[in-house]
Parts: sequence; structure tokens; C-alpha cells
Amino acid sequence: MRAPWTPSSGEQRFLADVSPTLADYFLLPTLTSLGFAPEGKQLLERFPRVGAWAGTMGELAAVKQFRASLPPRVPIEHARRWASEHRAKP
Repeated sequence: MRAPWTPSSGEQRFLADVSPTLADYFLLPTLTSLGFAPEGKQLLERFPRVGAWAGTMGELAAVKQFRASLPPRVPIEHARRWASEHRAKP
């Protein structure tokens, strides 16, 4: 079996099968989080099939329901302060 971002994936839209498996649900949060960082977003843009897979996953009822249950995404201020306070000073 081939992943959806390989050239001869045919009708396969998910990582291991024609329907989502645990592998898809496991990878989705990681790639979603990666896309929040500017560098990660640039990296993901180089792989349009990965984006298509993420879009397909985002259309699943279970994923929509889960995302609707999440609180709004806002910066975590104490994490921002920690990052700036603990950086090496030039």
C-alpha cells in the first residue's frame, strides 16, 4: 500500500487504506500543529498531496465534531514569556 502523497496512489486517499485508519487519526494532530509554525507551513506547502490528505481528513464527521469541541486557539502568554526570558542573550 502507498501513502496518498506517493505518485501511484490511485484512489487511496488515506495513509494505509481507502478509508481512514488509526494511522490517519494519529498523524493529523502532528501535521496540524506543524502548520501553525511559519516554517512548518512553508514545509507543508511543498507537499500538496499532504495538504489534500489533511483536507480530506478535515471533512470527516468525527474530525469536524472534535474540532468544534475545541476552545478558540489563542496564544499562551506564559509560554511566550518563558521563550523570550530563556533565550540566550547576545
